[in-house]
Amino acid sequence: MINLAGPQLMQDSAARLAKTANNIANANTPGYQRLDPNGTSAVTPPAPQTAPIPTNNVDLGTEMVNMIQAENAYSLGAKLVTIADDIAQETLDMVK
Repeated sequence: MINLAGPQLMQDSAARLAKTANNIANANTPGYQRLDPNGTSAVTPPAPQTAPIPTNNVDLGTEMVNMIQAENAYSLGAKLVTIADDIAQETLDMVK
């Protein structure tokens, strides 16, 4: 049996990391709408009460936490792939 949890976790983590990196890169872009690293849509700020001032809704502290979580999840996925490979190799060695 092949364990696909590791590769899927790595793929999801890479997508989350890409969105987070995009948010950080555009932190100073006026009017930029932050991408939700856990979903597919942009996170929209509440409607302004006065005339709109071009701002963004990126919090660098939140983005750094998201980046660290994505990196840790990616590392976990890589370890799962390595463990699955080791188990498969041991099983093949026992058959020989």
